[in-house]
Amino acid sequence: MPNIATTVLHDVEHALVDVVSFLPHAADVLASAVKNEPNVKAALIQLIEQASLVIADTGTAAISRGVNLAADAKTLADADAFFQFFIKTFVPVIEKAYGDIQAGV
Repeated sequence: MPNIATTVLHDVEHALVDVVSFLPHAADVLASAVKNEPNVKAALIQLIEQASLVIADTGTAAISRGVNLAADAKTLADADAFFQFFIKTFVPVIEKAYGDIQAGV
């Protein structure tokens, strides 16, 4: 049976690969879509809000001494919510906007 830390790191690695491979498409879309596409702007605002929760939780977890299961569980839950939002909501919005731009719509 795999170690839980290995499993978590493996999942994080896959999520980061997805994020990094998506970034070039996001840069192209964001150059024009933020001002022209309200759904892209809304998705970006939500992404920033989600990321802010993870950043705040991570900072709290980093400065706490020892294991704090409640804080660690909240950090993991917020990180999971961020990645789920990114993959299931943000990426499809950006991909659609990118497709529209490529199609000249």
